[in-house]
Amino acid sequence: MLRSPRALRLAIALFFLLAVSPGARALIHTGGVTTGTIAGVDVYDTTNPASPVLTDQTETLSPTGAFTLVHDSLFVATGLNVRRYDSRDISGPALGTWAAGSQVLALADGPQRGLVLVLDSSQLSLATYASPDGVIHDMSLWGGRLTLATDAGVTVVGVTGADQPTLSRLGFLPTSQPPSRVDANSRYALVGNGQDVTVVDVDPASAGFLSGTLDQWHAASSVDAVRLDKADRAYVLLPGGYEILGVGSFGGR
Repeated sequence: MLRSPRALRLAIALFFLLAVSPGARALIHTGGVTTGTIAGVDVYDTTNPASPVLTDQTETLSPTGAFTLVHDSLFVATGLNVRRYDSRDISGPALGTWAAGSQVLALADGPQRGLVLVLDSSQLSLATYASPDGVIHDMSLWGGRLTLATDAGVTVVGVTGADQPTLSRLGFLPTSQPPSRVDANSRYALVGNGQDVTVVDVDPASAGFLSGTLDQWHAASSVDAVRLDKADRAYVLLPGGYEILGVGSFGGR
């Protein structure tokens, strides 16, 4: 008995979906570079992920902590201070410096243009958030949602208001050990946990919101930072270098 063309097309479509969907969502290692000790912020052209090219770097900074790009500025944490550089040419001197009350742990683009969220060991500047999930180690702000790496796991916090932001806990995913790094887009977060990079759904409107680990990649050493780009790559900073991962449908949002 011959199948109808419609049935054949459906069978082919189903086979194609089953064949490519897992791979399209998987974290795949695509390249990286050995940097040695970095005393500042280095910028690489990763057009060819197998052979990144150094294109710009800041002045020597010690210690160098978190950093974030906000419009035409690069903000870099160095101990108790946050320095601002012109992102079009970061090799010049800092354009300004702001002192936090204690060691700066993380930086993120603020809820409106020109504002930067600064997390130090005592508070989250622009708004105060008392974490019920323990110490906050890292954060990532996307739109009106803040994703936190805390002592107990991954916490998602809603951010409303601009001049006087209000923070409210939207959900929490416990982890087996405290995650140290996180970066998020509109749907997913990459979480650095020891030598592992995991993917979790952080969209409160999704049926899979904080339901568990969706994918995982194991690094050769401890993860110092994770960054998602606006396409389909993630950058994982390790001691002495970084690795580039293809994130498939987890990216580009």
